[in-house]
Amino acid sequence: MNTLYLIGGSGFIGKNLVRCLSPFYSITVYDKYIDRVFFASYPDVETHILDLVREKLPVEKPTPDYIINLASIVTAERDLSLFDGLISSNLKILLN
Repeated sequence: MNTLYLIGGSGFIGKNLVRCLSPFYSITVYDKYIDRVFFASYPDVETHILDLVREKLPVEKPTPDYIINLASIVTAERDLSLFDGLISSNLKILLN
């Protein structure tokens, strides 16, 4: 079975990907917050709490077949002064 790392997998899109892909892939979810209630229904899905702004993704050998990155810091505030910080944080997530 192919392995899949789902970064930011506790959000809306990530949970729906887990629902659809868990029968076909061995999934490992990395997120800052893990929805334990949701993932209790998917005991074969491995979950890890990880702050990707500060920590690097622990890619083990053998490396996963696929990595889907859904991690992003977002805000509902319409304040342009937050823009630089959001871009900087999201770039750190991508690099880590």
